[in-house]
Amino acid sequence: MDQIQGKRVRLLRQTARLWAAGGLLATVAVLSTPPIGGSLVYWLLLPLFAVGALCIVNLHARGMPGWIAGFVASTIAIALVLVLAAPGATEVGGFAVLALFGGAVPGALIALLPERLGALWFWIGVLLVTAAGAFADGPAVRVLGIALLLLGGLVAFAIGLVLASSIPPAVRQIAEVGRAHRAERRASELEAQRRQSARLLHDTVLATLTLLAHSGRGTSEEALREQARNDAHLLRLLRLGEPLFTLPEAAYRPEPVEETSIGTTLDSVKQRFDQLGLDVAWHGAGRLLLPPGVLDAFLFAISECLENVRRHSGVRLAHVTITEDEHTVRAMITDAGKGFQLDEVEHERLGLKESVIARLSEVGGSARLFSSPGAGTTVLLEAPR
Repeated sequence: MDQIQGKRVRLLRQTARLWAAGGLLATVAVLSTPPIGGSLVYWLLLPLFAVGALCIVNLHARGMPGWIAGFVASTIAIALVLVLAAPGATEVGGFAVLALFGGAVPGALIALLPERLGALWFWIGVLLVTAAGAFADGPAVRVLGIALLLLGGLVAFAIGLVLASSIPPAVRQIAEVGRAHRAERRASELEAQRRQSARLLHDTVLATLTLLAHSGRGTSEEALREQARNDAHLLRLLRLGEPLFTLPEAAYRPEPVEETSIGTTLDSVKQRFDQLGLDVAWHGAGRLLLPPGVLDAFLFAISECLENVRRHSGVRLAHVTITEDEHTVRAMITDAGKGFQLDEVEHERLGLKESVIARLSEVGGSARLFSSPGAGTTVLLEAPR
């Protein structure tokens, strides 16, 4: 409610300033015409207009009711000067009084509406200047003048109420949009966390379980034990609620640095797959500098591709060719295995979808897969530098 009230007050005060300033300028413009313009009465009125302008400028400041009272007093003083010092200029004076009391004053009184008893004080002010206007107008136009002044007050009051009532729905709608945005962001974060968890378990625990299901063929006993220890440590941390970003995604995770050489981390990938019984022939660039987030995604994607070769290709040799240019690092992983039909890969399989494609997409990279039965498989990975 404090926020809604604050916005309502600011809106009405800003409207009051603009409305009152417009009415005051219109009055000055009317009085600048003959017979009052340039006369002694005109110069006597200018200080009163300056006082009114000062009150308008300070409608947003503390003590706002006092500034409004000062503005009303200055406008009444202007009307009295017109009646007493220029009794012959009834037509120009009448228009000036209408612009002043029917426009400027009701506009300034709008600022009172959010205050306690604001509507009452608004109409007290309108009736006060209406009485002053009736005194200033000539008998011939007095009834019409009073009607126009009351009409000006009624229009200002209606507009003020509309503006005041429009703030709460707008604030509520903004709050609803904010809540929807936060809910959507939270859902996105949960989905990203779910995918990261699935990717993490797929690349670690599931790989170990697959080895055990095949009796660890092609893998040394010590390598199998080491991988099982790493997985057990990972599961223990997950059970204790450790945040995922603090968990190693594999035993070969590089230390976080501002910019890491890929040459220092490829060795750990080579060693891991040597222990798992897959021969990997490495070609091309040996040392590349990549930001840590990109480096992690690039290495993990390469490792998952090699894991797929080890598990599914039916061969024990894979080739990894790494190239680079000014903007992109590429890795091509090939094998001469049995291959497969791309459209036969189940949609639910996480290996390629999450551990390769999604992982590289998160850092602005991409992955493309080429394979056919009996012709082996080639995967082209790209990551930005």
